[in-house]
Amino acid sequence: MVDFSNPAIQKLIQNMKWKEMGEFERIKAIYNYVRDDILFGYNIDDGIPASKVLADGYGVAVKDFRNIIIEFDRNNTYIQSEGINQDFGVYDCPDELLKEHHQTISAFKAFAYRHIGRHFMNSNVRKIRER
Repeated sequence: MVDFSNPAIQKLIQNMKWKEMGEFERIKAIYNYVRDDILFGYNIDDGIPASKVLADGYGVAVKDFRNIIIEFDRNNTYIQSEGINQDFGVYDCPDELLKEHHQTISAFKAFAYRHIGRHFMNSNVRKIRER
């Protein structure tokens, strides 16, 4: 999912100076960047590469859009804890999880989500954010 060699990703890494940081500081800085600098949004699909997420938005499930409290503590940090309704176990990388547990929906529902539903949901999120 992280298309590391993509020019946009490489430029971001360079601009944020993540390669100059120690491992823990780098992980925390990237985590905070995703949390703080990528707006909440419903992407076209869960399997899109990171470069597309940067261009499109990123979704996280939280209780309160205006008071998002997510702290990185190196142990049990959940960005989408409010969206968890089943424990799928521990995976070495997101790609392995999504291969095994990808959501299967009909072609009609996929089309409706991509072209109508996600735009409606993103509009609602924008309205909440602007209050």
